[in-house]
Amino acid sequence: MDGLLDCTEIDLWVLRTDGQVLCIDHESFAQRAEPEEEAEVAYGKLEAGAMRHPELLELLPPDRGGPS
Repeated sequence: MDGLLDCTEIDLWVLRTDGQVLCIDHESFAQRAEPEEEAEVAYGKLEAGAMRHPELLELLPPDRGGPS
């Protein structure tokens, strides 16, 4: 798995091996990977990543499509 969950023209979201969703502003000079602070965004990006990598569904809570 490449770790890429989703991207826009400005940001990309990746999954760290410990399950944390990181956001990278690829227009910034430093291009630092920062933890995604907004839970709704983080879960949304996990859902987007699960479209390509169904094994990520187990990281989602049941009300977001994860195991019940």
